[in-house]
Amino acid sequence: MNVFIRSVWIGILENIRDRKTIVLLLIFPLLIILILGNALSHFFEKDDIEKVKVLYQKPNLTVYKSTTIVNWFERFLQSEEFRRYFDIEFTHSNDETKKLFLKSNASAYIQIKTKTSSGKDEILFKVTTKQWSPQVSVLNSMIQTFIDYSKLYLVTSSDKIHVQTNEGEKEPFEVKVDALNKGQYPRAIDYYAITMLVMIIIYSIFSAAFVIESDSSQKTSIRLLVCPANLNTVFLGRAIGGFVFVYLQSVLIIVCSKIFFNVNWGWDLSLVLFIVFLYQALIFTMGIFFRMLIKRMEIISVLIYTFATATTFIIGGYVKFFTNSEWLIKLRSILPNYIAQTLLFTVVYDRSNTVYIKHGLFCIAALEVLLLLACIVIIRRRRKWLF
Repeated sequence: MNVFIRSVWIGILENIRDRKTIVLLLIFPLLIILILGNALSHFFEKDDIEKVKVLYQKPNLTVYKSTTIVNWFERFLQSEEFRRYFDIEFTHSNDETKKLFLKSNASAYIQIKTKTSSGKDEILFKVTTKQWSPQVSVLNSMIQTFIDYSKLYLVTSSDKIHVQTNEGEKEPFEVKVDALNKGQYPRAIDYYAITMLVMIIIYSIFSAAFVIESDSSQKTSIRLLVCPANLNTVFLGRAIGGFVFVYLQSVLIIVCSKIFFNVNWGWDLSLVLFIVFLYQALIFTMGIFFRMLIKRMEIISVLIYTFATATTFIIGGYVKFFTNSEWLIKLRSILPNYIAQTLLFTVVYDRSNTVYIKHGLFCIAALEVLLLLACIVIIRRRRKWLF
């Protein structure tokens, strides 16, 4: 049998024999999803989406060549349909908006900017939020609905909505909004299925570290160094085998929770599995990277348990976590588990937000590439890194 294929099979078998890993990465998350999903279900029972506060920064109309769209939009913000979901507060400057946004309980603020291209005004709607929420999804949906119903040309670019007016259009008729995520507000079991999956994947770092630790503790690395097989081929095969095993466990969590608990994983399950694949690969590579730098598993265990517990709380894995601290919001936004968790919620409950989906996928893939390059550099510089 080919050395690489045999190494992959050995990596899978090693994880199958590790019953503690199976309990931790498969049985435990299913139990905790079931327990939290039922025990805290009353916190997620809502007849309607809770009304939230939104800020709107009034633009300086004197600098605009055309103000028709802005006037339409401000009348729309005052409409009964919009105020059913949002309490709108007007601001008049960028500094006032940001200051009030940080100090108040506002969920988002809206800005309108413009630039002139080829003699025509281009209106940019910018929505800034503190974190994902169903209300933010409704806000995005309503703004896009306003644009569509106003017969505007819509192009999505970066975090802005790029709009170019059509000539000869009349004032838009009354906008009747049907939010894209209507009826998709997550139940408790839906919420914890995503957050617990994201958390439990972090613990697959132990399986990744075991790829190196098993050889080091059992002294098999000495035999590998003198055997005719290529050491890098053996290591790569065992690492891929371990990754395949932990990824299949994550897939089983998704499939079992969907079948037995009726968890909502959205319409595009293939995209959900792809996100989990990228996130799982990132965490697994991180485990190998940590074991290359830190030889003692006790230290790695302390770091992983602390990181998983603390960051899961910060990103709202146990309960919804709100903060006005700007530095904490920035710190949370760069955490890989926060990116993955928000990405999964976006795919399931706000599929129209393609900008964030692309952004999140790019961030996870970029982090994975950087970690892989770091691991390759360490391996090539330290031939005996297994010891």
